[in-house]
Amino acid sequence: MSISYLTSAAMIAVGHDLLTNPSKLSILERDTLTTAYIEPLREVQKELVVLTTDDGEVKARLKDVSEELAGQDQIHDRLARGIYRGLECAADLAATPEGAEPYVRVRELLFPQALAINTLGYMEQGGNVLAVQSRATPAVREVLRSVCVGAHTMEEAFDAWVANGEAMSALVAERASLSGDDDDTRVSAGDLHQARLRWMRVVKALVAALDMLAIDEDERRRLLATLHEAEIRATKAREIEVAGREKGQEEPEVPEVGGDVEEPV
Repeated sequence: MSISYLTSAAMIAVGHDLLTNPSKLSILERDTLTTAYIEPLREVQKELVVLTTDDGEVKARLKDVSEELAGQDQIHDRLARGIYRGLECAADLAATPEGAEPYVRVRELLFPQALAINTLGYMEQGGNVLAVQSRATPAVREVLRSVCVGAHTMEEAFDAWVANGEAMSALVAERASLSGDDDDTRVSAGDLHQARLRWMRVVKALVAALDMLAIDEDERRRLLATLHEAEIRATKAREIEVAGREKGQEEPEVPEVGGDVEEPV
């Protein structure tokens, strides 16, 4: 069993049990050796609660942003196809090459890669649309305005495409700020990792202190029952996860470090 396999939620539950259960707290307060670890545990417990909450909010927003980006990507691709094919259709229906020339020119100006733009990533798609916006001169807009498909002109579709590009760029920037560790105003993965390590150090030191005291074995078992149950559950979950990875593995295994690795105290 390994304490490092515990989830942050399990750590919080174990710490809460040790700090709020009257019978367990009385055991810890019985000797100065274990009493010394109560306040450090209380402090890291509070930190872990805050960081886990903040981390959960960040992950929830990241999920929302990813879903919004996927939706905006569908809009981007649909508008790109509509504008490109609308201009292509207008060129094909022109009676003469001279009549088709304005539509071909605008199509190539706005889509130099044709519809390959739809295969690029969110950042490239959003940036491309914003770059293309500067090419929409009054003359280009006049050509776009002259092509109407259904209830919309290509100029209206183009403006919607630009708005879509702005939305995608804003979402990509937000996703980068949420997933990066450069913003000191929010919790980062590193912050939570360090809090987990501190919690593990305190709990391990507390257990080691108990081993040095003449505590009744039954009392010790009851005191650490929640911790041991959490370790058993976490270890089983870890074994299932590893077995699942090995079963579905098709390529040579790349060594991984599971959970948090305890640093030297």
